[in-house]
Amino acid sequence: LHSPGVEHCCHNVEKQVKDGLDFWTAWYKAAREVAKLVHGKYYKQRFIDECLQSDEAQSMRHLVKTFSWTLYEGRFGSVALWCSHILPMRKGFSMFYSGNRLGADSKPEDDADDEKQLDVSLLTRTLTSQTWWAECAVVLALQLGVERLRMWSRICPCHGMMGDTE
Repeated sequence: LHSPGVEHCCHNVEKQVKDGLDFWTAWYKAAREVAKLVHGKYYKQRFIDECLQSDEAQSMRHLVKTFSWTLYEGRFGSVALWCSHILPMRKGFSMFYSGNRLGADSKPEDDADDEKQLDVSLLTRTLTSQTWWAECAVVLALQLGVERLRMWSRICPCHGMMGDTE
């Protein structure tokens, strides 16, 4: 089966898949709040200090401290990679996250940028939403499908022969 252009098709799917997901806009807005919590230095430390001090939270504390993935420019591939690392933290969030302990909506005092302000109420709704977590899994599954197609095209024996002329 000759399949030229699979890499190109996969790239286009990644660029356009968000347009086909009805939930994307609201889901991504919520994901950005979660990202502020686990990636931003101020909120990450605040979450650790306020919610993850018990001995039972040791594993979650380690996951949060070492979390370094970002939602780079909303690119589907980087968002899906972010999902692959946030999904294993779901149980920890359900066990240890507390919007009340984290505090009211606030931002670092030295930062006047409203985009960096954490919306604790949105974050709380997000982390407790089974729908949001399911949509996160859908994003990851879609990317895995694209990646499998891409990998298949790279190892397909006919692709190695395309340049051969006998």
